Amino acid sequence: SAGAGSPSHEKALDEALHARRKHLAPSFSTHYSCPLLITKARGCFLFDSRGQPFLDVVNNPAGVGHCHPMVVKAAADQMGKLNTNTRYLYPELSEYASALCATLPEGLDVCYFVNSGSEANDLALRIARWHTQQEDIVCLEGGYHGHTDALIAISPYKLAKAKRREVPITTHTVEAPDAYRSPRADGDYAAPVATAVEGIVGKGRKPAAFFCEGALSCAGYLPLPPGYLEGA
Repeated sequence: SAGAGSPSHEKALDEALHARRKHLAPSFSTHYSCPLLITKARGCFLFDSRGQPFLDVVNNPAGVGHCHPMVVKAAADQMGKLNTNTRYLYPELSEYASALCATLPEGLDVCYFVNSGSEANDLALRIARWHTQQEDIVCLEGGYHGHTDALIAISPYKLAKAKRREVPITTHTVEAPDAYRSPRADGDYAAPVATAVEGIVGKGRKPAAFFCEGALSCAGYLPLPPGYLEGA
């Protein structure tokens, strides 16, 4: 139960739901038939208003755990010093870009800093289409790449639920590699990608890009088979 002198958990939950329904669009869905009223987090756990911990396997932005002391301190220190955009020169920006590029394969040494995954993928899509002068995209079933109009068009997870919207002729969905539920005897999980590319070429075009998550989240948290991306 809630602590002494505080509203009951049920009352607090009802109030939070009422405020949410009043001010947030209904497209912002909640998990579970009885939503969780989360008040704090630490490490890999979320805590509700009763202090009940829940193992968090959903919040992908928290890559090093919630409220990591080093991350909190670094963010607070920087916010207290400077928070501006990339049109100005300041050492932290180039230092971070240099440190980030040092973790990437040779040749990946230019950064675009954006505000969300949707913005990053939308920009990647634009660059790919500009560079190749092509439009066709190969993507995986169950894939979700963002909520911009262009990304929904290559996100089968969203397209399957979209009303009054057809799959563009430039979107080519292929089987997701699932080594557990659908093992391939030949081990060539990238074969469907090759088939899709052959189909595009057969129509006198070329693919602009292949879109694939590092781990297939909406498709069921599927890890990619070894060598899949290289084969694709």
